[in-house]
Amino acid sequence: MTNRKVATALLFVCSLVFFNSHAQQDPLFSQYHFNQMVLNPGYTGIHGNTNVSVISRLQWLGAEGSPFTNSLSGQTTLLNNKVGLGAIFVQDKLGVANNFEAHLTYSYKIVFGNKTLSFGLQSGIVSVKYNYEDLTLKTQDDPAFQGSSLSGTKPNFGAGIALLSDRYFIGISSPRMLNSEFGDGVTSNLRYKRHYYGSFAYLFDVNSVLKLKPSVLIRAVEGAPVSYDINAMLLINNDIWAGAFVRDLKRTAGLMFQIDFNNTIRLGYNFELPLVPGLLQYTTHEVLFSIDLGLWGEQDVYQRY
Repeated sequence: MTNRKVATALLFVCSLVFFNSHAQQDPLFSQYHFNQMVLNPGYTGIHGNTNVSVISRLQWLGAEGSPFTNSLSGQTTLLNNKVGLGAIFVQDKLGVANNFEAHLTYSYKIVFGNKTLSFGLQSGIVSVKYNYEDLTLKTQDDPAFQGSSLSGTKPNFGAGIALLSDRYFIGISSPRMLNSEFGDGVTSNLRYKRHYYGSFAYLFDVNSVLKLKPSVLIRAVEGAPVSYDINAMLLINNDIWAGAFVRDLKRTAGLMFQIDFNNTIRLGYNFELPLVPGLLQYTTHEVLFSIDLGLWGEQDVYQRY
């Protein structure tokens, strides 16, 4: 077996083990800083404008069956920016798995001074499909893979709280509140567990040209170790973001770059390396497109930190 096939098999097996042992099951993104609605419905419309964002993520490039994730989200505000409405669509592929999620989000905001406290809810569906026919098994009668596929659709609900100022943000959420099980209960079982997120960031002025924004994202799933991202980003001349991050210290490291055009259009790129011996060649690439618009009422477009 070639080294590439060995690495591919290792990545795929590790992914299945992590998934079925209740580890991180939500789609993974690194450029969540400017689109936190995908993690927390409390951020829906929190910036007081209309936004559309697209993120595409190709993980472990070069490995057969590697994860490929795409998300489309949109959000806007009503009632003088007191109410936020949004929608999120995510497609997540990994090997024989092809999953889809769709959610509607709602938030209500309370503004005091330069701070905004937002309470959010979301509801939608989670659809999973595993095509076992695409697997080549050493033991063809393995009971864990009986049948040609495993599929199903379940409802989902989520909630979150976000506090935003011109210097910091704090968020706590559970976008996946329902424990869901897919399968026949005998040979094939897939369990989606409740997820929790916590995020924090603060903006420091370095000088008249540079600003520093360290941030932390914590992920928790019932029955699994806590996962976390530690990020540090520099804002250069209020136009260009450049930074680095580590995930779980010894798991992943990456670099991020974003450019802001007139506080309206944002383009971003993220590069990651797995910190696992023998797998460094399987890089991850993520691109972001985001646009802010002031369409009606009190909506406005401004510099976002």
